[in-house]
Amino acid sequence: MVTSCAAQPGTSWLVRGANPLLLIAAMRWQRDRGRIRLLGYCIMPDHLHWLLCLVEGVSLSHVVRSLKAYTGRRAAGAPRHGGRVWQEGFYDHLLPSRREYQARLAYVHDNPVRAGLVESAEEWPYSTANPTLADDIDREWLP
Repeated sequence: MVTSCAAQPGTSWLVRGANPLLLIAAMRWQRDRGRIRLLGYCIMPDHLHWLLCLVEGVSLSHVVRSLKAYTGRRAAGAPRHGGRVWQEGFYDHLLPSRREYQARLAYVHDNPVRAGLVESAEEWPYSTANPTLADDIDREWLP
């Protein structure tokens, strides 16, 4: 699981205009190029939670750097802090079991509810909890 934050916390550029679609397309691009298995995500106003599994020979740093570089150059209305739209680095957490994966996915999906943005996780339009994006999770690959 990866969490990456906007360079200026408290901003909402990640969910403005076409920016969420840009982020989703960037995650799908990584999946479609065979770099990752996409296991869920939730785009919050100022941070991204992304559950993924790396394909052998691919580094997590490369995958995250690629997503941040692509979206940082193309995001509309993203406030820049020191020339950046994303904070340097990212937080990652290894999920060693399916049980822990399911718990983290539920936590990630519930993030907009805890933030008071929606009543139920399924209502948030920028998350794999939403029925329109649920098929992005590679459930067949999960053991």
